[in-house]
Amino acid sequence: MCAADDAIIGYYTEYLFFRPEPEWSIDLIADPRTIETDTDIGPTLTEQEMAERLAVMAWLVVSLEESFNWRPKLGLRRNGTVEENRDGTPVPWTPVHCPSRAHEIPALSERLILSHNRYDLNRQPGETTRYNVIFNGTSLRTV
Repeated sequence: MCAADDAIIGYYTEYLFFRPEPEWSIDLIADPRTIETDTDIGPTLTEQEMAERLAVMAWLVVSLEESFNWRPKLGLRRNGTVEENRDGTPVPWTPVHCPSRAHEIPALSERLILSHNRYDLNRQPGETTRYNVIFNGTSLRTV
């Protein structure tokens, strides 16, 4: 995400979407508070750094949930098929859900800009995205 390479982010999103097996379910994405990373070997994260880590991960899994539920509205299924009724409307599907803890993460006190577009730069206070994380998430909605 921080590289802001929309094409690569789109490829990874599609890769995850087209894995319908249970072990690829987004509700299994680990809680960043309980996993160790390379940065955990070095100095302890500050409160702000931990808040940013949590907000970015929460933003990402909630955005994946929205993306993975948007595609079936178009008739796209995780197994690669397209399912539509005779009138062209998609058949019902079971929505996917991200871990509930992602919805419990508070917004950052200041905006964290990972990538942006002109719209993001012109936002007014109070008009920022959930978690106060600014990222051009259009690459999560590829078809």
